[in-house]
Amino acid sequence: MQDGAGVQILLPSAVRGQSVHFNIISSKRPWGVLPVEKIDSPVQQPFLERGQFKQAGQFGKLDNQAARNAYEDFTFPLMPPEGEDLIWETWIPLEEEATYLELQIWYSDSLIKFSQQDIGYLYQLELNSEGDTKVDGLASAEPGVTLLDRSRALILEIAE
Repeated sequence: MQDGAGVQILLPSAVRGQSVHFNIISSKRPWGVLPVEKIDSPVQQPFLERGQFKQAGQFGKLDNQAARNAYEDFTFPLMPPEGEDLIWETWIPLEEEATYLELQIWYSDSLIKFSQQDIGYLYQLELNSEGDTKVDGLASAEPGVTLLDRSRALILEIAE
């Protein structure tokens, strides 16, 4: 029975000292054939509250267990060394019927100029118990995360 998912996002070192904006939702495909629809359970706040930065060497080594909120972890892991890529690792609670995890990412305007039509980087990941990292670029499901506004996106501040 599914109750959540561990997530790792590998971020380039160029984002250090910048803000990264995220929208994240879970979605489902009713009856396996109907259009994908957003699930109204909250995943945005846990995405931030349960996350922490890790060294890039930890990419792919994910403990898919429910994580506590980061502010409850008094070990305060150090930021990976300056100049290196880093990982944002978090755990998101999900409804049992969730089929996809959808993510929209915008980098800082100082790195990539954005326009009103900009949709950022979009990811629609099909959930499974094996934790696959493959992406199917030919999938025809329209990501529901594109319906969310950048002005309401989560902001992850990244130290240098």
